[in-house]
Amino acid sequence: QLTAFESQLQSVQNQLTSKDTLINCLSERIDHLEKGSTDGTLIWKIGNFKDLRRQAVSEQTRSISSPLFYTDKTGYKLSVRLYLNGDSIGKGTHVSIFLVIMRGMYDALLVWPFKHQILFELLDQSGSRKHIKDSFTPDPSNSSFHRPTSDSNKATGFPMFCPAKLLDGPNDYVKDDVIFIRTAVSLEDDSNKNY
Repeated sequence: QLTAFESQLQSVQNQLTSKDTLINCLSERIDHLEKGSTDGTLIWKIGNFKDLRRQAVSEQTRSISSPLFYTDKTGYKLSVRLYLNGDSIGKGTHVSIFLVIMRGMYDALLVWPFKHQILFELLDQSGSRKHIKDSFTPDPSNSSFHRPTSDSNKATGFPMFCPAKLLDGPNDYVKDDVIFIRTAVSLEDDSNKNY
């Protein structure tokens, strides 16, 4: 009688594992379809800026993460991480910004390491287009740009992206308690695919 019960229990556990796998797969597909840009460009609107900055200074919230975005429908899955009171050598003095390569559904079809140039911009909202920007070309030897073996790779970018004090007083980057961060992946050709 105990063996029959154990067999039924194992069967139920196998079904639950199968359902969990299906739920995770469907969740990733929904996330892919609904949330992310699929052209390699993300314009991230960050509201409640003053409160987020205050939380960063008091270390209640160290960082915030952007919505996911993709280089195309079957491309690299990416996110941006922003530290409004800095990280590493920028801690306490700068806003830090980093790219995070996430594990995606189509990674097996993509060329690794990731090699596309990344541009970050804090957008000037005055119309004068004096955006704060910086860019980098990935180092292929850095594991941050290799195919992810966990949910995400180590973030990489600019710990000293812009002086934090610049955003605390009157400025052209914070309007109506909102900032905009633009991230663009340079995709000159289709050489990111293995097919």
